[in-house]
Amino acid sequence: MKIQNFTYLIISLICLSSTFSFASFNQPQTENQKHEKVFLHLDKNYYFSGTVIRYSAYVVDEKTHKPSNSSSVLDVQIIDLDNNVVASQKVLLKNGKSAGKLELEKSIPTANYLLIAYTRYSDNNNYKNSFKQKVRIVNPKDEISSSIQNNFKADFYPEGGQLIGGHLNSVAFKINKLDNDWKGVVVSNSGDTVALIEPYKLGYGHFSLFVNKNSSYRAKIETNEGQYEFGLPKVQNDKVTGRIVNFESDTLTLITNIGIDFSGNQIGMLVYNNGEVILGTKQIVRGRRMIFKVPKKLLRKGLNTLYLYNEDQEILSERNYYKNEKRKSNIELKINPNEFKKNEKISLKIKLDTLRTQALVSNASFSIKNLDYFDTTQNNDMNMYFNMFSFLNILDPSSELEELSQDNLFTDIYLKTKSTGIKKVNELMGQEESVSTYNSKDYFTVSGTVTDKNSNIPIQDSVIYCSVLGQIPQFYASKTDDQGRFYFQLRSFFGESDVVLKVANVDEKQNNLKYELDNNIIKVEQFGLDDDFSINEDKLEDYLTYHKQNELISRVYNASSTQVLELENQKRATGFFPNYSDSKDLTEYEFLKNFQQLSRELLPGLAIKNEKGVEKIYLREIDDSGRNSFIGRFENEPLFLIDGLPVFNNNFILNYSTAKIKFLSLINKRYFINGVFQDGILELGTRDSDYYKMNNTNHHWFTLQGFYKETNKLNPDFTEINENDKLPDFRDVLYWNSNYKIISDEENEINFSTSDDIGSFLIEMHGIDQFGNIYHHKNTIIVD
Repeated sequence: MKIQNFTYLIISLICLSSTFSFASFNQPQTENQKHEKVFLHLDKNYYFSGTVIRYSAYVVDEKTHKPSNSSSVLDVQIIDLDNNVVASQKVLLKNGKSAGKLELEKSIPTANYLLIAYTRYSDNNNYKNSFKQKVRIVNPKDEISSSIQNNFKADFYPEGGQLIGGHLNSVAFKINKLDNDWKGVVVSNSGDTVALIEPYKLGYGHFSLFVNKNSSYRAKIETNEGQYEFGLPKVQNDKVTGRIVNFESDTLTLITNIGIDFSGNQIGMLVYNNGEVILGTKQIVRGRRMIFKVPKKLLRKGLNTLYLYNEDQEILSERNYYKNEKRKSNIELKINPNEFKKNEKISLKIKLDTLRTQALVSNASFSIKNLDYFDTTQNNDMNMYFNMFSFLNILDPSSELEELSQDNLFTDIYLKTKSTGIKKVNELMGQEESVSTYNSKDYFTVSGTVTDKNSNIPIQDSVIYCSVLGQIPQFYASKTDDQGRFYFQLRSFFGESDVVLKVANVDEKQNNLKYELDNNIIKVEQFGLDDDFSINEDKLEDYLTYHKQNELISRVYNASSTQVLELENQKRATGFFPNYSDSKDLTEYEFLKNFQQLSRELLPGLAIKNEKGVEKIYLREIDDSGRNSFIGRFENEPLFLIDGLPVFNNNFILNYSTAKIKFLSLINKRYFINGVFQDGILELGTRDSDYYKMNNTNHHWFTLQGFYKETNKLNPDFTEINENDKLPDFRDVLYWNSNYKIISDEENEINFSTSDDIGSFLIEMHGIDQFGNIYHHKNTIIVD
């Protein structure tokens, strides 16, 4: 006879034993346990390769929802299905807010990509607090018709995570066929039909079946296109799962199915909501079934995740439940849309109504785009909630998310297909070891190993130099450990910089060293990103035609724009050190044909000495007393640099063509660099500043992406109309402002102009105020 255990959750449960009490979960946050949430507002739904992705970023404290000041850097990356980063950017945060634009290469193929944004305090728990979104990029040169063909696909999700033998189980499914013109059955390995499969909405549905502990099951689905078979997850007899049987009643009943081979003695249950464990209890295992009853009045608004866990605090099962309480917000955004004409200047009034006496300042972002080309945004209220206040990874199309706020049954089925991926109870409160994110702080790190590629032996206990060639040149020295590992911490910079690594005193005529850099590879499969490419085909074709016309017009408007080189992107490799003893511009001394003449005529601080028939370069030590005289010659040769690359061949420097040298600088003092003393420094800069690229001397160089620098081009100005301009105005986005401040006691407005396009245009706003209120608003205007 099976014994059923019933437990009702009440407030006094905080007095449980130390192993299962709230005290073991809700510990004060330490510096390493701070949690932030990241949200991005994008200007469009999908993009063409060769264009830009404009975004506005919001970073909030996980618990208070107020703009966070904990992090100063936001990393934004676009990753393909092979885990390759196709575009990336670092932006500086100010009061939890920033904005940027990612440029997409023209060669990016048509596919789905993962856009992820994270800070140093949002990448804990394997990026669960970070922003993730599926981004669709279309390459106009690809065959669009073939790129949008989807293979029939079905995924099955046992409620609670497992199929448990000897119990009635519930299974949700997702099929990439949005209509209901199909049917299916579930059959066992003995050929018995055990369940019918019927769609509910948008390819989602659920069914129940009694699972035999020794059986396996397959789904057979019949459509107009053919018949398909899919295996259901394997039956587990040593696991536990939980399923809710009455989600519409005032009390949730969580039935816990326990496998016949489960070995645990206790099962705990807790409820997690928005960064906190709000309820918890435990039961002794006395049979193969337990029942936990949870009054809904004790649950909080939003996503409540019910976790089952064992004595080792390992998560056994999870079940997501969404409590939807519609309350009137104290923030009301009013936009009064009307019908407008083409090429008309528009001023939209914005009003914030609030019950607070204190003025409400909201950081917002606005976009206005043509619905003939784009669907309504993916980020509706429900999606924004999941991104900001839960661990769920939501990468689904807008059509599914729109249903979440309208259909409770669809919401419940949908949540059965989602998992937070939490494995241990302590992950819920950030007590786990956090993931180390490469370069996600306000400085940059370069680390890795160097080995002999022929013998694979690490280069141990050797000096290694690191040069950063950019707007702010940097130079460092360090030592490798017994594993050949090295580590450099670089000062932050804007734009791109080339970084050069070289081990000291290597054979520069060979290339036997292998430098391997550490990289933080984000695996897109953990977020459920797949290769189904779904875009409204009619809108895509219209937008493709529009894009080609727009590209032609843009070349007429800005014929030379692609040839403009902004100063901040130019690289130079001069000035690694703050104070030079002497520096000469050699472009003024072209008559000096060799290094001996150069040193004799221009550089009194440099001496060339013949030692046993071999000429060597030394520097003279300068007097520190202020007399600016030399007090003797250093015992050892100086550190030689050519365009930032260390060179350890004295004879090579002596014979280097002076016609290639642009400048030459000396430091005639003993110089201390990160634990390494140098008897002076001799730095040469070539006319092209690219010696490290042209010569292979057992070194390694790569380009490092610095911070994105905001420019006045971040938010395009679409307010002015030139009435004498006869060229057509093609704009897919009428207005984009990534950083708009709305003040509650003032009149606010946005100004823009319509284009030559007609149709319905979506106005979308995301924002957050200083009290942590997050809001989202959509409206539509008509242009005829």
